Amino acid sequence: MGIDAMPRGYRLRRMTLGESYAKERPNGLNALRLLLAIGVIFWHSFPLTGTQFAGGEPARQLLENLCVDGFFAISGYLITKSWLRSPRVRMFIVARTLRILPAFWVCLIATALIFAPLGTWFAGGDPLRTITSPESITYVVKNAGLWMVQFGIAGTPLNVPFEGAWNGSLWTLAYEFMCYLAILALGVAGLLRRSWALWGAYALVWIATFVHLIEIAGIELLGTSFRFALTFIAGALLSKYENKIRLSWGGVAIAFALVVAAAWLPNYLLLAAPAIAYGFVGLGGLVSHQRLAFRNDFSYGMYIYAFPMQQILASAGLSFFGVVGFGLVASLFTIPLAMASWFLIERPASRLNGRLQARLRLSSTRKSAPVLV
Repeated sequence: MGIDAMPRGYRLRRMTLGESYAKERPNGLNALRLLLAIGVIFWHSFPLTGTQFAGGEPARQLLENLCVDGFFAISGYLITKSWLRSPRVRMFIVARTLRILPAFWVCLIATALIFAPLGTWFAGGDPLRTITSPESITYVVKNAGLWMVQFGIAGTPLNVPFEGAWNGSLWTLAYEFMCYLAILALGVAGLLRRSWALWGAYALVWIATFVHLIEIAGIELLGTSFRFALTFIAGALLSKYENKIRLSWGGVAIAFALVVAAAWLPNYLLLAAPAIAYGFVGLGGLVSHQRLAFRNDFSYGMYIYAFPMQQILASAGLSFFGVVGFGLVASLFTIPLAMASWFLIERPASRLNGRLQARLRLSSTRKSAPVLV
């Protein structure tokens, strides 16, 4: 949809963020998330080809963190908006579980039965021995709860620059699901309707990050939790004020300029978290061209399958392409897997969610209907 095809009301004044995601208006959020997933592929191409990043600390901080932080900010916006639109516990849990777990479980199984044996074959070993190894089963079972505790399978991957881990991306999914549960807890407590609750949560996480609680406590888990919570809550705050926040290309440009400037800080999120949220969510809303308004969301499949695909390519000796070439080849090889994940697993799970949601709404309506005597 070009600007001439936009509803007249959009041209009379600057759009709000909420208006940019109106149902009748296409947006570029799926395309943007796909680009973020590809960005993660390129960053992982450094360790997976054994290449040291030669840039300065600001560039490293941006390249290493920005794409994943962008994912969390977008999720914070969408998940909070989902709860505010339909604050029902069972419906929320069903929707979140079906979106993340089925494709995740299939990825674990595919890694144990396909990627690991194939990597063993490239390394000159016996693929059947890898398949029948007890670690193939424990890889799926131990990691099935989203918390990654086993990264390798029967000593594989071997003879690659980054040994011992088949998927270095999946560990973030546990933190994402914890953010979902935090929104659920705040929603059930009635605090999401109160603006001070989210602001208070953001302030607490910001202060904890600022005083380096992670160094005081000596627990890495806390520092990672603060990182993702900061961007997720920033996205959640956008959903609270989406009908008041004005959206413009200039505003998005300023937001990303602020993100770049913040990279010179020891922790760029202390300044950049709100800018990351506004920049990425706003960019997704501003992009309204039909060709960029992807109906299918391949980003999750790209994210969960890219790392094992990169390990296979490294096992096959394709690291010589260099970081950029390796990233391009890995992206191209991962796209079919992402498409298969969407069409065979994620979209059917989404349709199942729709049917279950309809049943839950019907059940809720029947329970709340007055009894005629």
